[in-house]
Amino acid sequence: ILLAAKMLGQPLKACADRYGSSRNYETSGKLYALRQKAKTIHLYDQTRRGYFEGFLSMFRLAAKLNKERARRKIAVITEFYNLGDNKGHSYDLAAAKELLKSAGFDLIITTHKFSCHSHTLPDGVPHQHIEELEQLTDRLNNILQDGDFLCMQGVWMAELDKVSSQLLQQSDDYDCLV
Repeated sequence: ILLAAKMLGQPLKACADRYGSSRNYETSGKLYALRQKAKTIHLYDQTRRGYFEGFLSMFRLAAKLNKERARRKIAVITEFYNLGDNKGHSYDLAAAKELLKSAGFDLIITTHKFSCHSHTLPDGVPHQHIEELEQLTDRLNNILQDGDFLCMQGVWMAELDKVSSQLLQQSDDYDCLV
């Protein structure tokens, strides 16, 4: 947590006092530094745990990243919750839209069944929808640049973790920071 706080430029003492006893679980997400040739990319990987509050949390986190910390912010997201398991449940999609806008992403790539939430996409932000995971991996490898911060989150049945795993395997080297 403290490493993530430092990368975000947050006050370390206040974070240590508040989160000193926190644990990072496997499904809590990981932060990686990937190195490929002459570029370093940060990957926030929360692809194994897609739930509505988690998406909102990721959008809040991205909003705290400034240009000193991230040259570009890129999101790869699926639908915000399992549509089949949550029939009849009400989610505050207006809040999701506002937080997604305030996150300040330079590019949003959607996959799986995101079309049901397409009305939450902020105006003026480039957007692509890529259905096939292999195409998604190839696209990311082609567009990622030195200093980019890639935020990935998805519902488990979208299998977005296969993309993050491929990115890690295809990198020259990587460190798990959190």
